[in-house]
Amino acid sequence: MKSLEARKADRKRREQKAEQEQKEARRILAGGTVAGQEKTGDQDQEQETEGGDEKDYQSMTVAQLKAELDGREIEYSSDDRKDDLIELLEADDAE
Repeated sequence: MKSLEARKADRKRREQKAEQEQKEARRILAGGTVAGQEKTGDQDQEQETEGGDEKDYQSMTVAQLKAELDGREIEYSSDDRKDDLIELLEADDAE
């Protein structure tokens, strides 16, 4: 069994990783690039669907979806699954 200090250190690492993923997702959604990659015209086209500016939420990570929801100031539960987050975004898009 892990010691209390080891469990606390593991938790802190997980929290830092989640925070970093959310920052990366916000940067990507704001038009930045993924670390180590250049943004190309092909990537722009892949992000757009036949509907024009509509985003392909299925291809986004949970952290990216949460960052998008945060940007739109839409509340969600921490235990919402990916499909739940997508449903919230699509409902907002329909408005």
